[in-house]
Amino acid sequence: MSNDVAVFTYNVWAAGGHPHLVGSHVHDIKGQVVIGVSTGGGNRVEFGGIYGALAEAGGDIVVPEGTVLLNIRRDGADIVVEWSGSADIYMQIGNGSGLFANGVGPAPWLGPLTGTEEGIVLSPGQLRHIGEAGAPGDLPEVYYKAVKPGRSDRRRAAYAVGKIRYHLFPGNTFIGIPFQWSGTVDELMQPQIHGYPAGCRIYSQNDARNAFNASDFNGSVWSDTIDILPEEGYYFYNTGTSGFSIVLCGRLLTDEVAVTMGAGSTLFSMQFPSTYSFSVLGSGTVPGDRLLIYNNAASPVPGFTSINQDDFDTTSYSLNGLDSYYYYRDPTAGDLTWSPTLP
Repeated sequence: MSNDVAVFTYNVWAAGGHPHLVGSHVHDIKGQVVIGVSTGGGNRVEFGGIYGALAEAGGDIVVPEGTVLLNIRRDGADIVVEWSGSADIYMQIGNGSGLFANGVGPAPWLGPLTGTEEGIVLSPGQLRHIGEAGAPGDLPEVYYKAVKPGRSDRRRAAYAVGKIRYHLFPGNTFIGIPFQWSGTVDELMQPQIHGYPAGCRIYSQNDARNAFNASDFNGSVWSDTIDILPEEGYYFYNTGTSGFSIVLCGRLLTDEVAVTMGAGSTLFSMQFPSTYSFSVLGSGTVPGDRLLIYNNAASPVPGFTSINQDDFDTTSYSLNGLDSYYYYRDPTAGDLTWSPTLP
């Protein structure tokens, strides 16, 4: 099909989320960005100017040429990565500070994996990473990619999946969730595995940025009252008296999302589990702007460290997609629009 309009019905958001599709997130069968994306009426999303096959939402995802689609899930204490057909699998390990990079970064890509690596069990169509879903000593962050056999030249283009360990302090922990997620909050948080104290909450700013919505844990189920988006910031309220760790897993974004910050405070994250300097915010910042970083270790009580705009170029702090931050925009300035670079 070429230069036609394709229409399909989506159903993956029926659990209470909303569609979050923009042109840079959708690719044709050659792995090229689709152009001419528009939202139709009802439950329709229309695409124009597509070359090749279009996958239906909830079905197969079209991936770049030479690469293989991975799916990730947890199975007890293990992380399981699965695929169809033959594939060479690569793995990247981070220290929990956000070290994902598609290309050359601070953490190297290891592979193709052979099954002789510590904790790795390979079988046709499946990689099992033993103990990586929360067992003592599990790695803070791990990412996986797959290419057709012998196509290491396509590793950068391959879509990544990953798992991240979070430590949730008593009280508030500000987190980012850098995964594409169309399921429910309960499916993401998996209370049947993680023993959350009753009354815990996940807070998300509303669209107007003047109030918060919350997903509540009633002791058995998380309410599905917020959307999980990689560019949004969240804070987790732990009602317990001690901290605990959880492991979340999912598919990473394939392209960046533009973020617009209006007057006042915006709770945001960096979209990717990667580390950025403040220069990522672009040249549109003004002297009245500031960025607030929550510090759980502050004494005598946890609180915010405020970085003024004139310190953005010199601060030793960095930003990553595993945490979330408040950006205060000077009300006398216009909106600030920016996006992180694809790592």
